[in-house]
Formats: sequence, C-alpha cells, structure tokens
Amino acid sequence: MKTLKQKLLLIPVLLSLPALGALSSGCNLLGWLDSPGTDEARLSAARGCFDAGDFECARTHYEALSSDYEDIRTAELIYLTLEEEGAGFGTFLKTIIGGGTSPGALVNTLANELALLEPGEAKRNRLVSALVQADGISTAGLRGFTRFLVSMTLFAELLAEISGDDTIIDASDLASSPESCASSDCVLDSDCSQPTNGGLSTEGATATLDIIAMETLDGEASIAMVNAVIAQLNASLTEMGASGGYSENSSAIADELGAVSDIPGVNTEELFAQCFVQTMFSLGIVE
Repeated sequence: MKTLKQKLLLIPVLLSLPALGALSSGCNLLGWLDSPGTDEARLSAARGCFDAGDFECARTHYEALSSDYEDIRTAELIYLTLEEEGAGFGTFLKTIIGGGTSPGALVNTLANELALLEPGEAKRNRLVSALVQADGISTAGLRGFTRFLVSMTLFAELLAEISGDDTIIDASDLASSPESCASSDCVLDSDCSQPTNGGLSTEGATATLDIIAMETLDGEASIAMVNAVIAQLNASLTEMGASGGYSENSSAIADELGAVSDIPGVNTEELFAQCFVQTMFSLGIVE
C-alpha cells in the first residue's frame, strides 16, 4: 500500500499536472517531506497514523506542528478530510485508473464513488470548509494543488447528490430527455429541462456564488453551486500554472462551463441552466 508521501508524488504525474516540487520558483515544495527537526518528527508521526487509517491520531499530531509548518498542516489536514469523505488519494488513483484521465471521465467516476457514501448537504459543506481552508495556504502551488483536489471532489459530490436511488450518475439525472438534449444547440428546449424526479436545481442559476466568502453551500444541489465550484477549479489551475495534458482539459471544462453566461442570447435562468447542462454533456461529464 502506498504511503501519503508516495501518493503526493504520484497524483500529479498521473494527471499530467506540474510536479509539486515544480510549483514554486526557487524552492522545492517537497523538501518538507524529508526535512529534519522536532516538527518533522511530529509530521512523520502524523503521516504514520494517516497511512494506518487512524485519523484521530493523525489529526492530533498535525495540530501539534508549529506555525513554521502551517501550510503543510493545513494541506495535509485537508487531505485527511478528503480521505474521511471517501475521496482520498487512493480513491483518486482508483478513478484515474478505472475511469480514464479525461476530466469528464474522472468527475463522472468519482461522482459514482461518492454516490455510494451518503452524499448530501452535510458532506458537501464539510468539503466547502476544506476549500475555504485551502484558500488560506500561502504557497501558491500547494494552494492550487489542494484547491484542485477539493474542487474536483466537490464537483463530483454535487453530482452524486442527484444520482437517485440507483446511486449512479447518468444523463437522466440532468435532463428530462437527455438524448434529445445532448444533441440540441444552446436554445430553450423542454428536453433539457430539470428532471421531475430531481436533478440540479435551476433556481438562481445565474447567481454568482463566492464559495470562500459564503463558507457554506446550503439547500438543494444546484447549477449555481456547480458554477461556483468551476470558478474554484479555474483558480486552482491558475495557481499551479498548469498547462498541457490533464490540466489543459480541466481548463477546457472551467472555460466552457464558465463561459455559458457569455453566450449571446443566454439571458434567463432557465436558458442558462439548460445550456449549462448541454455543455456538461458535450464535455463528457455525464453520459
């Protein structure tokens, strides 16, 4: 079984993201994986507990780290939260290997994993809290990498929440007549309306939500919430200075979903929501 350190090195490689050590000029962000000192002993103990699945023990050791290790403590406590919520590095590795490395496939596969783990508002807001904490990391590259992982997980969580009794996210969870909707242009089309049995709420679809300022996302999973998460995903890619490979495709998701409001004629909540869903279909996020 891979250790936390090994997973931290492997995830960026598999996703074609910049290696953590290359995310900052003039210093190696992975230097803290091997640095000596009292704090390092605490960090080593925390990681040992993390790898053993003893999260209470890990949290105790992380919280004992000095302010010199504030970024490390914050980032790895967030990774611990993701692990507790069923979206740790092991799950990411599983979804990457099993679902392919395209962003749409990864989000879809991760959503189906989370759909089995009691998705809902409480879980969603624990992830929002992790995202707020990630925003406080001072090192841009590490902040971006951590924000990226939480954003992808939160995106998948919102989809998992509408997966229904079969706990599988598919096109029928997003549109009333998905086959017709997926092939239509960005025009008002009843085939793309919200399914009667659930789906992402279209209420306030055009609202601009600032997750970091709000600190919670309460109520039904909605188009507006997904759009807010996309803004965070976009921010993470900028912070990492990511380009090429997976990050390029992730940027396409952020750019295309983020630009729906700029499409000429998209001037109502209903049309915005339908065009947003159509764009998710075209990106392969839901099939």
